[in-house]
Amino acid sequence: PTGSSGAVRHGDPCPSSSTCVVDGDGGALAAVNAYRTSHGLSAVNGGVSPNAQTCAQNKGSGPTCVPHYAWTSLPVQNGAKAVAKIAAFGSDWLLDRSTQTVSVGWAYVGGQYECVLLKAP
Repeated sequence: PTGSSGAVRHGDPCPSSSTCVVDGDGGALAAVNAYRTSHGLSAVNGGVSPNAQTCAQNKGSGPTCVPHYAWTSLPVQNGAKAVAKIAAFGSDWLLDRSTQTVSVGWAYVGGQYECVLLKAP
């Protein structure tokens, strides 16, 4: 996994279609680590990965959404908001003590930003 950017994106980032992979993690890894450390767990390594991006482009489905994933959709690329939404339904998932890495992927699909987190022990 590589790349990290906390910049919030608005609008359509796709140059020639209505669907595309979006660069950067949108601050999602930092938000995951802030959530984990606020609950007494250690931060994890990670970053953007092609598998997570493809999973996001497929709205949380398909063979690249492994080994474990969480997916959400937002009107902007904002990692803090994405992690807050995921925490609302997947707090235990985010606070899994065996997690060592989190891969992030974003895509723009049908006017929405899709965010996927892949975790691995």
